[in-house]
Amino acid sequence: MNKPAFLPLLPFAVLLFVLPFPSTVALRLLCLAMAFAIALCSWRRLAPPPVPCKPALLAWAVVALASLPYAVDRAYSLGEIKNEIGYAMMAFVAYFAITGTLSDLRRWSTVVVASAAGIGAWAMAAGMKSGSWIDGGLYGGVGTFASLAVVAVPLFLPAWGGLSGRGRAVLALAAVVILAASVFSQQRILWAVFGVQFIVAIVLLRNAGLLRIGRYALAAIVVGSITLAGATLLFVHAQKTELSPPDIQALDKDMRLAHWGRVFARIEAHPLVGAGFGRETMKKAYPDLVPTTVPESQLWHPHNLFLTYGIAMGWPGMLVLLAVFVSLLAGYWKSLSGAGNDRRLAAIAGIVLILGVVTRNLTNDFFVRDGALLFWALNGALLGYLGRPDVPATGAA
Repeated sequence: MNKPAFLPLLPFAVLLFVLPFPSTVALRLLCLAMAFAIALCSWRRLAPPPVPCKPALLAWAVVALASLPYAVDRAYSLGEIKNEIGYAMMAFVAYFAITGTLSDLRRWSTVVVASAAGIGAWAMAAGMKSGSWIDGGLYGGVGTFASLAVVAVPLFLPAWGGLSGRGRAVLALAAVVILAASVFSQQRILWAVFGVQFIVAIVLLRNAGLLRIGRYALAAIVVGSITLAGATLLFVHAQKTELSPPDIQALDKDMRLAHWGRVFARIEAHPLVGAGFGRETMKKAYPDLVPTTVPESQLWHPHNLFLTYGIAMGWPGMLVLLAVFVSLLAGYWKSLSGAGNDRRLAAIAGIVLILGVVTRNLTNDFFVRDGALLFWALNGALLGYLGRPDVPATGAA
């Protein structure tokens, strides 16, 4: 593959860095359009392999478009399809085409980690006086940061190998900042996600021969990880609900539990069709499902990615979304055997990234806009690198 010059890579790097920041919509769309155009114009020279996961991605688009005739708000649903599938596939294809070497992948990984660490440090500094994350800041809200953190953490795997001793020290500092900001954000789901990601990564690294530990040591690490993740989750939960009424301080009293039951019952009532694509569809089609009292009124959407798709497109929507994630996982799984160490690390990073995003969105739905674009850009980059012949990395990321 012939590598592009440095200047054409700028839109790709800028897009990854600014995506999590609010009020950057115009800049991110400009960068996305430029990146997509550069990828298309350079397609023959870049010579990327066939785009993977096409059947699942095509089915995803078909089921979404098929929801338009029965959508409660067709104009809204069409706009959401454009944003969440159209723009997402532009990002996926662009980064798939441009990421041909390990150096490319390390570059994008370092940019995302830098963005997460920068946002985390900024938010902690801004909230130092109040002792809590100020959601109105230019660095974004806690939900956005949680979505960013779960995709940034797996990228430490490919980023680490391309750095010098000083670079690795900086990367380790970035990890500390991201973890500290995760505690500061009081996002409980993060610790369940980190626990899943760490355990899966350790098991896969051991099975791939990249981590030499015995069975007893592995079992101890798994038990320790579950204990640490659970203890941190409970600590953050206690902080978050310290000033809340006693009847919602217990985890089993979470208001989402009853909400999910009501949402699922509505999906069962219309199993083959929904009310149209988009996260806001529930409040448009079923306003009776939206509580009117505070804080329950925050439940204006299902707060679960799969239930969002169920409300939008019925069981076909939920199943096609699952097929998309499984198809991506299968693409990474194929690279775990018979590949070099760097490729195995990239494949493990992809698996951990997907599991993290899915787990994170089981209690909320941030698989939209910046979160979705970042997910698809990084999957494009990882699969673009894994789909090409092995080329040695040149220098640090």
